[in-house]
Amino acid sequence: MPTPTHDHVNWGLIGVCGGKQLTTLHERVDDGSNPDYAELTLLEHRVRERGEVHALVAPRDIHTIETVGDEPSYSLHVIGGNLTRSHRHIFDVETGKVTHVTGQRM
Repeated sequence: MPTPTHDHVNWGLIGVCGGKQLTTLHERVDDGSNPDYAELTLLEHRVRERGEVHALVAPRDIHTIETVGDEPSYSLHVIGGNLTRSHRHIFDVETGKVTHVTGQRM
């Protein structure tokens, strides 16, 4: 099951330690004037394997991660900033709805 499409409003590094992960990366293309709506465009849809590391840098940090293949996957995430205090977003790619999230819960 994929993660929700979300951001971290910060930089991050994700290293795949085992298995395979499909990373879908989006960019926000609207002007951001409505905090509850976002129009996203697809930037990348890529399977990453063990040993691959990729960077996420705001504002191009809107992403979804999903395990693909028969094996479980696991990865190491290093995020700049305190996730327990940061204000992040979950995006509905189909409707454009933005849900505001503070803290670690997604």
